[in-house]
Amino acid sequence: MDCQNRHSKNYQGLWESVHMDYLRTTVLGTLNVLRKLVWGWRRRLVTTRATITAAQRARSGKTISL
Repeated sequence: MDCQNRHSKNYQGLWESVHMDYLRTTVLGTLNVLRKLVWGWRRRLVTTRATITAAQRARSGKTISL
């Protein structure tokens, strides 16, 4: 009985460590993807804003120096 109990405890500890590892990698992977998305979105936003500003300057007749 004692041996069986110890075995199941070891198995449970192993399962928890694997589970935590899996959770950690999943969360990190998700964060990585989100970070990439945010960076791409932010870059696109900046480019769009620059284009809009350039278009407004061109419309108002000022010279554009890029």
